Amino acid sequence: MKPSPAVLCLVSVLGLSACSGDRGSDGSRNGESKASTSNSGTSANSSPQPFNGKTSCTDVVYVGDSVSVGMVSKDQIPNRAERLEARFANVGVKNLYVNASGGRSVFERFMNRPNVMDVLTPKLTSTFKGCYVIATGTNDAANDHTGSNMKIRQRIDTVMKATKGRPVLWPLPATIATNGSYNDAYMRDMDAQLRDATKRYPNLRLYDWRAEREEEWVEGDRIHDDRLGSRYRAAMYANALAVAFPQGRPANPSTVVGSAWGKKPSPANRPKLPSVKGDAVAFWAGDKKAVELYESGRKP
Repeated sequence: MKPSPAVLCLVSVLGLSACSGDRGSDGSRNGESKASTSNSGTSANSSPQPFNGKTSCTDVVYVGDSVSVGMVSKDQIPNRAERLEARFANVGVKNLYVNASGGRSVFERFMNRPNVMDVLTPKLTSTFKGCYVIATGTNDAANDHTGSNMKIRQRIDTVMKATKGRPVLWPLPATIATNGSYNDAYMRDMDAQLRDATKRYPNLRLYDWRAEREEEWVEGDRIHDDRLGSRYRAAMYANALAVAFPQGRPANPSTVVGSAWGKKPSPANRPKLPSVKGDAVAFWAGDKKAVELYESGRKP
């Protein structure tokens, strides 16, 4: 693949939806405790390494669902400097290809739109030498618990084998729903399977979004972020990439990382908004039609 100065951000503003069609939209937190695995950015037996807030991942393919759509949406985040692409540029990403679509999962195609594996085509993965951010799993967890024959482990293995050993950051999915297809208990099953997958894939790092997000950032559907949540998530995903795969250093020895080196972000040390130096970033332009649609302001 060759970098292009054209900005490609192929997204859909469709709502997140599992194939079953229902959504957990009421109830409160179920009171379950936070996961015990450390999200500090360092393993229990290692010392914090020097961290300059930059990542070694200069080229990134980012695959997301509707939660990611909010992070690249000018309606959700009017200030371009606070959107996902600018945040990633701020931590050292030079070439970014974002492909996010509502209802996306590894195998199922919501409204016949591309699934994860339609994005991770052999043509792309056989030549790409950068890093991947796989910001999906919410729909996979929902689908797994609503009748799919494709188990979560199979979903994870399919994606990880496609990345061919390249660095992968996979944020842990989470909701605050207590019933319906998007019950957070289902998300915790997905999280547990992802944690187990780090034993099989040394190139996999997980970002513990669950441990760092605030419930007040979640919309009334108990799944998606509000505007403030989208802004924080964009900044914290970018920081987590730099923590997982730091510039000039080996991959973080901890398989589950946070977005601040050595400590969990608190209100005092979360990313200040806005805090971006410039907003220029080049995207991988692999689909001429998508580029034309994006540049014309029309939705793909």
